[in-house]
Amino acid sequence: MVSENFQNVLAAAGTCAAKLGHSEVTVTHVTYVLCTTGALNPVFRKLEMDGRAFEEGILTGLTSAECFAVGSGLELKASRALAACIQRAEAAAKGVGRAEFSTDDFLLEALENTHSSKADDFARSTFYSLNGRKAPAAAKPAAASAETAGALPAEMEHFAGAGASEVSASLALWAVDLVAAAARGELDEVFGRDLEIGRMCNVLRRRRKNNPALIGEPGVGKTAVVEGLAVMIARGSAPEFLANKRIYALDLGRIIAGTRNRGDLEERFKAILDAAAENPDIILFIDEIHTLMISSGAMAGIPDLLKPALAAGRLRCIGATTIDEFSRYISADPALVRRFQKVAVDEPERDAAVEIVSKAAEVYARHHQVTYAQDAIIAAVDLSIRYLVGKQLPDKAIDILDEAGATIRADGGREVTRGAIIEVVREMSRDRFIGLNDQSFWDELTYRLRTSVQGRDGVVNALSDFLRGISSHPVARTGAKASFLLQGPEGSGKRHIAETLGSVLEIPFLALDMGAYGERSSLSGLIGAPPGYVGYDDGGKLTEFVRRYPVSVILVDKIEKASQPVKDTISKAISEGQISDSRGRKVDFRNTIIIVSQDTESAGRSIGFRMGGGDGPVQGVAGMSFDRMFVVDHLSLEAAKEMVAKRLGRVASSYCAAGNRMTILPSAINEIAFRGRDNGARAGDYMTAFSEMFEAELFRKTLAKDGTLKVSGTDGRIVIELENSDAIAA
Repeated sequence: MVSENFQNVLAAAGTCAAKLGHSEVTVTHVTYVLCTTGALNPVFRKLEMDGRAFEEGILTGLTSAECFAVGSGLELKASRALAACIQRAEAAAKGVGRAEFSTDDFLLEALENTHSSKADDFARSTFYSLNGRKAPAAAKPAAASAETAGALPAEMEHFAGAGASEVSASLALWAVDLVAAAARGELDEVFGRDLEIGRMCNVLRRRRKNNPALIGEPGVGKTAVVEGLAVMIARGSAPEFLANKRIYALDLGRIIAGTRNRGDLEERFKAILDAAAENPDIILFIDEIHTLMISSGAMAGIPDLLKPALAAGRLRCIGATTIDEFSRYISADPALVRRFQKVAVDEPERDAAVEIVSKAAEVYARHHQVTYAQDAIIAAVDLSIRYLVGKQLPDKAIDILDEAGATIRADGGREVTRGAIIEVVREMSRDRFIGLNDQSFWDELTYRLRTSVQGRDGVVNALSDFLRGISSHPVARTGAKASFLLQGPEGSGKRHIAETLGSVLEIPFLALDMGAYGERSSLSGLIGAPPGYVGYDDGGKLTEFVRRYPVSVILVDKIEKASQPVKDTISKAISEGQISDSRGRKVDFRNTIIIVSQDTESAGRSIGFRMGGGDGPVQGVAGMSFDRMFVVDHLSLEAAKEMVAKRLGRVASSYCAAGNRMTILPSAINEIAFRGRDNGARAGDYMTAFSEMFEAELFRKTLAKDGTLKVSGTDGRIVIELENSDAIAA
């Protein structure tokens, strides 16, 4: 039987041969690998031989000697001489009562016997040449005969016989033995997945349809379930029928790498399937198995190889893929779906996730040399649920622990606290307001909002206070992060409030004009077209935006124009925090700020706003519930004057910064405000009046640099004059 260490040596020798473009793995390749690992150092010391010269001599031969068969490096085969050498080493080990032969057994056979080809014999000849002795000749080169081929161990049977030798090389080169990796301690123990592992074992135990397909969203731990089974086998705790099984995980990247000619990939994959089929103790694990089912491109011929192997029942395979990809590539093929039994790997519930992450924390604590506080572990789960949308438990919570541990250790700390977890979640979610309770920050944010949204201080203060409250104390919310209803006549500045909020918060902003969603069928524009309709692959404007920017501000403008299905969808996003797109995928709105505006008749003559909704949600339009509701009227004359004064003040500051002087009289403010009121009293009307009466005339004239510029107003016009100069009237 081949030892685990020697299997690794064979894999390395195959990689060496592939890199050199050789068509065979020879005794020389294996000897070179053993030399590089230091296995020959005791021999070199005993013989007082220059080991470095021996290694360099073999490498020179491997790279330049004509005796090594040059191929594409794609159809790797173990030479017959290598098979014979392994067979003799095994026989020698059995002769002294050992079940496995070692590298020493192989070296003895490799260096003491003449081999059937110059390529295989090159290492032996080089050894004796450097050792000062002539290599002993043999009357007949030893080779693997048909009679002795059957005596090879199961793992190495592929070395005997024409064409079979590439099978083991394929497994060694392009697959990873998970059971061996578990035995070396390279795999972590899996917690909280006993049900899924048990279900997978039951499927593997079946006589027919014994190929489990692990189905679940990315990050739920499908690969971990397979690794958990490998750990059980390595520890001897797996069901008895799995006691001697080996799970080989295919490395699809390595299989594809280097394939250049048509048919190269198919030959590699066929060799792998043959190896697994010939040995009943081998179970293949193919992660992302749907990639093999694409009947085009590089993988075009793979489905035709895999289906017969599964249908014949000779191959035992575990596949893993997502729900969507299983439906798209596997369920669509009746011949293929019959060969697999689905094993659902769902996202664990919150309490189960806490248990899983707590166990994982022990591993990461040793790795980072830190300790994790229990409230930090719980926070990692709770905050990942709330803020890391689009990812799944337990993967996203474990990512938080790993990142926090690395950060704390880099800073010289020893304990990961809840505060450290909040910092990591803030960075990973790109939501810089999580757990933020800095008074100066929120004061600055409120000031910037007031500066941009003039005349609406009440609305600004209420918005800022509410956002500060939910950000300072991150708790689980079932709906959107925040939802506001702005009611008021057209042109009162509702859209400007929403746009400014997104700009000041520095997060993406999306405006949806409900005038384009008045028909019942227009819902597809938000969530995507139904299957079979044009635009199905493009997705919906709303759902795709939120999927891409989960932390964002969304304005649903003029909700009164929307169709009822659209209103129902917006209402669900606000109250439940998620909706489904046309493909049935959940889209999470729990980190979005949703602002709904409604145009009404005059909402009363208040000073800019009326606010509703104390500590709880308020009922608004179409039965929707909102966190806060504001009635936004047209600006009062006093508020309009304040807004105009601020704009004139900014112009004056800019003008004076260049070394000039400007004086603005109250009469100028009054005239601009009166013009805006007369034009309709909408926010845009005041801006138009400001531009027409002041800006156009100011910048149309070439002004002197000396003196004081005085701006006043009279009889519905603006007067701009320079001391000791003619007046400029606008």
